[in-house]
Amino acid sequence: MEDLSFFSYFLLRRAPVLLLALAGIILALVRWKRHPKVSLITVIGLVFFLVESLIYSTLLYRLPRLFGQRWVTLESYEIYFTVLYVLDDIAYALVIVLLVTAALIQRKIQSPTKA
Repeated sequence: MEDLSFFSYFLLRRAPVLLLALAGIILALVRWKRHPKVSLITVIGLVFFLVESLIYSTLLYRLPRLFGQRWVTLESYEIYFTVLYVLDDIAYALVIVLLVTAALIQRKIQSPTKA
């Protein structure tokens, strides 16, 4: 029952971002025939974001319980969470790179015109 309340809290807290990601996935799927490469990269980036968010939140929820069951020093506790935060930031940066790539792919290069 406690896991259910955790996931409902997770969904409520992140609802705007999750809904925006789902809307982006749906929009990319709708426009798939018109821009297949862009849509594919967008879907990959947003699905990765959704899965990573779920995994990250679950780890943040479960790690204190796992540490409570073992003899863990405060130093190692801080190291684990620092590594987790850095990995989350790297994953988020990867999502941004994928979305920027999707936005810029298949654009025609325009040469500057003289006025």
